[in-house]
Amino acid sequence: MQGLVLDEDEKKLLAKEGVNLSNKLPLKDYFSNKERYLSCCWIGSGWEWIDPLKEAKANSEALSNGQTTLQDICSQKGKDWRDVLKQRGLELELMEKYFKEEKQCQE
Repeated sequence: MQGLVLDEDEKKLLAKEGVNLSNKLPLKDYFSNKERYLSCCWIGSGWEWIDPLKEAKANSEALSNGQTTLQDICSQKGKDWRDVLKQRGLELELMEKYFKEEKQCQE
């Protein structure tokens, strides 16, 4: 794949938009599809609070009454909510499989 070679005017246009790209990137359609490239979501590093139990209870309550979203809660921990849901889905699926196998062994 041939990379995008930016001329000086294009570099200036991008810099005005706060975009700093390398001189050669595989972005042939950047100017015709700019919104797609600029619609990223940055997630900073997260941290734990002093009392994780209070934080968990507050997050649970705020989530259940619509005062926050899973995206907000996860981003405060430096995580992507989609990754959390995928992982949780895998865990629940594995737990269900494990408990079915365990139940069959006990019968």
